[in-house]
Amino acid sequence: MAAQGRAVTLRVRVTRWRCRHRRCERTIFADRLIGVSAPRVHHTQRCGAVVHVVGHALGGRGGERLLARLGMAISDDTILRLLKRTIVEPPAPGVLQVVGLDDWAWRKGHHHYGTIFVNLQRGRVVDVLAVRTAEAVAAWLAAHPGIVIISRDRHGPYAEAVRHGAPHATEVADRFHLVRNLRGAVEKALSRVRPCLTVPQPSAAGAATRRRSPGRHPPSTAVARVAQLARERRAAQVQWFVQVKGLQTAGQRLGIVCATLSSCTTRHAATPHWTATHR
Repeated sequence: MAAQGRAVTLRVRVTRWRCRHRRCERTIFADRLIGVSAPRVHHTQRCGAVVHVVGHALGGRGGERLLARLGMAISDDTILRLLKRTIVEPPAPGVLQVVGLDDWAWRKGHHHYGTIFVNLQRGRVVDVLAVRTAEAVAAWLAAHPGIVIISRDRHGPYAEAVRHGAPHATEVADRFHLVRNLRGAVEKALSRVRPCLTVPQPSAAGAATRRRSPGRHPPSTAVARVAQLARERRAAQVQWFVQVKGLQTAGQRLGIVCATLSSCTTRHAATPHWTATHR
C-alpha cells in the first residue's frame, strides 16, 4: 500500500527450512505471513484487494494509470493476472431448459453482430457465437434438445432458427420487446381517437383548493412584478406593431416608400423618449 502517494516497501526476513527426505516433493519451506501476504506474491493482501477492485472497474491499462497516480506501480498484465486468479469456476450448468437468445455488437457503429445464449434460470451466460445466422443458431439449439422455453429477440433469422433447431420449444418475447410492443399498440390505439382527447380544464373549486393547500406557496412580490412588466412590454410591442402596420398600409396608398416612412416614424418616435429620459 502507498502512504501519502508514495510507494512503501516492506522488507521481511523469514526462516527457511530444508527437508532431508529424498521423496519430499517440496525441499525448501519458509515461514508464512498469515494475514499479511499470500504465498509466492510480492504484495500484501490489502494491496491485492485494492488492485482487484480497481482492475475490475477500469481494466488493465486504465487500472495501471490510476494505480500509478496512487503510488502503486503495477503493470496491466499483473492486474489482469490477479483478476483471473480470483475467478470462481461456475458449477455445471446441467440440462438447459429456459434460455435467452439475443444479439450483441462486435463494435459500436459497425453492423457486425454475434449471438449470446443465457441460462435464465441461473442468470449465467452459456455460450457466445461469432455470428447471428439462422444456420449457426439452429445448429446450437439442436445440440441442446432439453430446451423448453426460449426468450428471443424479434430478429427474423432467430425465428427461423428456432423453428428448425427447437420446434418443440415455446417462444416468448423478452421484457424489452414486450414493453416496446405494448407502447406501440397503445400509441396506435390513441392515434385513432386523438380528436376526442381533450385536456380537462380545472374547475373553480379545484383551483381554490389548490390555492389553499399548505404545500403550495404563492409567488413572491418580485416575481409577480417581473411577470407584470413582461406583460406590459409585450402589450406595448403589439401596439407598436399595429401602428407601424397601419402606417405602412397608408404609405402604400399614398405612394410613399416604406424606408422613408420607417425613418420618419423612428425620428418622430425617438424624440419624446429622449425628452422623457433627460428631463
